[in-house]
Amino acid sequence: MISTIQIDGKHKQVTQLTQNNPRSLREYKERAKDSLIATYLPVDYPDSVTPNYLPFATMSALGAISFTAMHFLSTQSLFVALGGSSS
Repeated sequence: MISTIQIDGKHKQVTQLTQNNPRSLREYKERAKDSLIATYLPVDYPDSVTPNYLPFATMSALGAISFTAMHFLSTQSLFVALGGSSS
């Protein structure tokens, strides 16, 4: 359970301001899944797209991540080759 408290040093009082109910791991997973779906998939997924959309979107995202990593590493090695610091 997570609470927010206020401490009054002058009057030596502790006051509880808020109290949050604990959430289960299942609730956090469900919220994360819903957030990812809302962010990266079209509205009304899967009814609004063809069945091969998810594999396409997955491969497209992996390609973008791979390209970004390759670009970062090649730029870093170029800076090191030109005399920049490697750390």
